[in-house]
Amino acid sequence: FFVLRQCQKDFDVDRIYAVIGNIGFTVVEAVDILGYVKRAFCVFELWASLEQSEGKIVCSHGKTPLEMKACLDALPIATETAQCRCEEDAMQIKERIAET
Repeated sequence: FFVLRQCQKDFDVDRIYAVIGNIGFTVVEAVDILGYVKRAFCVFELWASLEQSEGKIVCSHGKTPLEMKACLDALPIATETAQCRCEEDAMQIKERIAET
């Protein structure tokens, strides 16, 4: 995202949610997909994409669909334990997802 400035204290969950919706699709390229889904912003990105873009997500992770299903069955995505560099940003993300 060109509007997302990492390591700055200006994160606005509503603004980023709107940007994700305006883009209309999400591309995830993550060799460590299980690490990806442990980060609060990444979980938010996926959630916002699913909610607004009718699931238009391309995900490259090097696993077959069955391997990915087995991984997610064994270690489901857990928003409440997702990590973030800034706890305040993590709380914004978790609260926004919990609203739905």
